[in-house]
Amino acid sequence: MALSLGFSGYFAPGRFTVEDGTSLDLGAVARLRVSDTHRVEIGAEVRGIFAPDADQLALGVPLRLVMGVGSHVEMSVGLTLGYHRIFFESPYFDGASAFAGRLAWGIQLPIGPHLFVGVSPVSFLVLGSADVDTLLAYEPGLWVGAGLL
Repeated sequence: MALSLGFSGYFAPGRFTVEDGTSLDLGAVARLRVSDTHRVEIGAEVRGIFAPDADQLALGVPLRLVMGVGSHVEMSVGLTLGYHRIFFESPYFDGASAFAGRLAWGIQLPIGPHLFVGVSPVSFLVLGSADVDTLLAYEPGLWVGAGLL
């Protein structure tokens, strides 16, 4: 079991009507060992995305493969599927709902037996629904966490 707190940017290249912002997420995952150097993580995530034009609250299910690539370095590749509720800052637009998928690649460094830090330079979110035009966002991020068990 592990808990993590992440912070990332939120950039929608090519969509000039969507303003850039930041996100903050809290996740809990079960860590299932596959081999001595590989494990699968699955869990739950709560996420807030904050931008000047709209805020989003998201619930997601992360699924990651984590591989040891050195004695003190791990690489992760993951997909998070989720539901987003969007709250617009304009009085002319009602809130909207959308489904999303986030694909991320990152590097994680264990610090001691239970703590870790990581960076995800490659992370993309695809979001859309009948009410929300499909959006592709780039979300590079950082995280810190603790392995509880």
